[in-house]
Amino acid sequence: MGTHHHPNHTALSAAILSSIILSLSQVQLKAAVSLFGTDFSIWRLDIAIGRGGIWHIAAIGLSSAIGLILWIYAIRSSSLTDLYWTTAICYLAVPLFSMTFLQESLSTKQALSYLFITAGIICLR
Repeated sequence: MGTHHHPNHTALSAAILSSIILSLSQVQLKAAVSLFGTDFSIWRLDIAIGRGGIWHIAAIGLSSAIGLILWIYAIRSSSLTDLYWTTAICYLAVPLFSMTFLQESLSTKQALSYLFITAGIICLR
C-alpha cells in the first residue's frame, strides 16, 4: 500500500472549505427549485430577473465555481487519497444547511446515520 503522507494544512483547509461551499450550493439549488418550480422558468431571463431568480442563479454559479477552484487547488497540492475523506463532510453539511435555511426536518433514523458518518470521518483522521 505504501506509506501514508499527510496533506499540507493549506490543501486540507481548501478541501474542507470546498466541501462546505459545495454543500451550500446544493442547498441554494434546492431553494431555487422550490421557489421557482420545476418548469425551469427561472432560466428565462425576463422571468428570472422579475422574480429575483437571476440572483439565485448567480449565487449558485459563484459558490459552485469557488468550491471547484478550492478543490482543484487542494488536489494539486496534495494526494487525492489524503484529501478524499473531506468529501464526506458534504453528507453532514447538506442536512445541516437544509435544516437551517430550508427548515427541513431530520428523522431519528437520519440523525443516527449522520452520527455514523461523523464517526467514520473521525476514524479516518
